[in-house]
Order: sequence, then structure tokens, then C-alpha cells
Amino acid sequence: DVELESEDKKRAFPRYQRDPMQTDYVVRYVFLNDEDASYEGMAKYYQQYLIQNNMLKENQRNADDNTPFYLELIGNISTRKHFVGVPYRALEPMTTFEQAKLILSEIKDQNIDNIKLKYSGWFNGGLYHRVPKSISVDRTIGGKSGLSNFIKYVEEEGISLYPDVALLRVYNTAGLGFNVITGAARRLMEIPAAVFPFDYALNERDNDRTPSYVLSPRLVEGYVSGMLNSVSKLGLKGLSLRDLADELNSDYRKNKQIDRTESEQISINALEDINQRDLDIMARGGNAYTWQYVSHITHAPLGTSNFKIEDEEIPFYQMVVRGFIEYTGAPYNLSTYTNYRQYVLRCLEYGSNVHFVWCYEANEKVKDTYFEYLYSINYKEWLEPARDIYHEVNDVLKQVNNQGIISHEKLEEGVYKTVYEN
Repeated sequence: DVELESEDKKRAFPRYQRDPMQTDYVVRYVFLNDEDASYEGMAKYYQQYLIQNNMLKENQRNADDNTPFYLELIGNISTRKHFVGVPYRALEPMTTFEQAKLILSEIKDQNIDNIKLKYSGWFNGGLYHRVPKSISVDRTIGGKSGLSNFIKYVEEEGISLYPDVALLRVYNTAGLGFNVITGAARRLMEIPAAVFPFDYALNERDNDRTPSYVLSPRLVEGYVSGMLNSVSKLGLKGLSLRDLADELNSDYRKNKQIDRTESEQISINALEDINQRDLDIMARGGNAYTWQYVSHITHAPLGTSNFKIEDEEIPFYQMVVRGFIEYTGAPYNLSTYTNYRQYVLRCLEYGSNVHFVWCYEANEKVKDTYFEYLYSINYKEWLEPARDIYHEVNDVLKQVNNQGIISHEKLEEGVYKTVYEN
């Protein structure tokens, strides 16, 4: 909405994109009968539709493997420091490559197996890195040589490594790689699309903090190409996509409009480019158009959006993708669960794997930074709970490896039954 403001009143009127969408809208209706007239039947039909259209691929995990343990380690964060009273921004290492080895060795000592490691904040200035047109490994966590040694270590230990990269959102505009005027997507008012952090205490955006910018979709494939050229020189076999599988952005730049349908195709092309490099893909979120490319999904929905129209929580997403894609929800140590029993039961009900996000340094290092949401990630505090949770979940879900969910039922309040294929 555009607001017109005068001395005595405000008035808003809608503004629309200049050009109509160039694609058709399609609504497909399917009528299900008898036992198939249920959400289990809906999930089964949708799954078969995806298989027939090559949008789901076979899961390659062996049936006798332990369930994956998903771990995200935070490398560098940016923080504000002072030199003779002059403030400046600097990198604060939360987990170096050598410290990551120590954490992983302690995890292995707890008999936690099949580790899927996402490593965030490792290049171009930490967690909120500069645009990835090229990649420079941060020296503060070990540099290029440190990464090379770390890759050898994880391969010897049988750990799957997925360095994380953001491709659709620009958090750091420093340097020559990005210009807000030419590189950011435009809103309907034709101003750069800025995303400000949210102040939950005041229930409004925090205008005092530096925003991130939405990258124009027309630049995505070029950035992906540059990123892949750098990644190929580092010897990586996997990649974690922070936003490419989770966001769709328009660009209302005058005479160069890109709507969401066109943006989706751009994301698919980028995923195809990554897939062609034989990189195993882990993705946050995971929209349906990405399923044929990704092997692992983090932050999959394990609950409802809490809209008033919704009566119950059901694992519909999981009933569609289980047996084809490995998935997990948000990390337990940053979740709203009040005790670990709730988390364990939800993992068993939804067929979800265990997920944590950790660092080596103390939690207090994130205080008064942009990363205060990482308020409880010191690994020492969570190692024993992670061991107990993983083994309890693994003891059950190992028996249903690669098995889909064929039915789900609420028996009574707080009691649910999930039936797997076997």
C-alpha cells in the first residue's frame, strides 16, 4: 500500500505491479474415494504425482545405517570492537576448524554416528558474509589450508560436510562485490528491498540495525556460477543452501520486472547448475520444486502455523517426502520445547532426525551482536542431552530407515500413532 499523508489524515491505496504475469495459473482437482478420502490418501496421491513427474528421487541411504545426526557449527560472526575509542567491525571466531575437530571427536566418543555437518560462517566475512561471487575462506578460523585439512579429517571419519552459503540475501554490502542500487531487488515503490531485523520486544522492525538486502533474481545464476567455480577448487563434495530452496523473491524494477514464477525458474536453474557439479545438497526449508535436487532438508515444519482456521497438527509434509529425502526440524537447543521428551516424541511421530546447532566458544560471545538469537549454542552444555536424545530416537527410527509414513492417527489428547511402511 502507498500512504498519502496530510496534516489531518492518512489515506492508503493499493499499488500493483506494472506488467501482468506471463504464465498461466493452473488449479488441479482430484477426487479421492473411500479410504483414500483422508489426509493419508491426499499425501499418497501427491507423492505419486511427484514421482511420475520426476520431482522425487530414490533415497540412497542403506537400510541398516544409523539415522543421521544433523549438526550446524557456527564459524565466524561479526561483532563491534573499539580501538582507542574508535568503533569498528571485526570477525569473532566461534568455532575454528581445529576446534570443530575437537567437537566432532567428542561427539564420536558418545557413539553418535552418521553425522551430517553444516558449517556456517566460514568465508567472505563470517555468518553474514559478502556476496559469494568468489570465495575466500576466513583466516580467523583457519583459512584455506585449515579448510583443506578439515576436509581430509571429516572424510577419514566418515562425516558428511556441507559448508553453508546464502545466495538470495545479501547481509554484508562491504567491498566491490555488490551495489545496492544496481544489485538489490526493487519493491513496488521501486526502492531497494531491504529486510530489517525484527524487534520482538516492541513487535516492530528494528530500524537502528543494518538491514540485509534481497538480491535481484536476475543476478542469481551469475553469482551461483562464480561460487561454484570457487567451490570446485576447494575440494568440497557437499553444499548447504541457506535460502535458495526456501525463498522466492520478485523484482519490480521498471521495464525489468521479474515475478515469482520467473524467480522460481531461476532458482531451479541454479539448483540444476549445482547438481551438475555432483555436489550433495543440504537445504534449509525445502520448497517442492527443490526436492529432486536435495538430499537433506533442515528446518522442515514439525508443527502448525497456529492460524485459527487450523484444528490439528499433522505430518503431511513428512508423509510426502519420507523415504525420499532425509529431513530434520529446527535445532532442539534453539527451539521452544520445554523438555526433551516432547522433542523425542515429535521426532518419532514425524519420522524426523535429530538436529543441534553448536559452537566452541562461550554463549556470552554473541551478547550485543546481531547474533543474539544464538543464545544457547555452546556445545559442552548440550553434548550429553544430544547423546541421550540421539540414541533414543535412533533406536526407534533405525528400524524404519527409508520407510514412508502410510498413516497417522490421533488416539486421544496428546497420544498419536504413526504407521510406517514396514
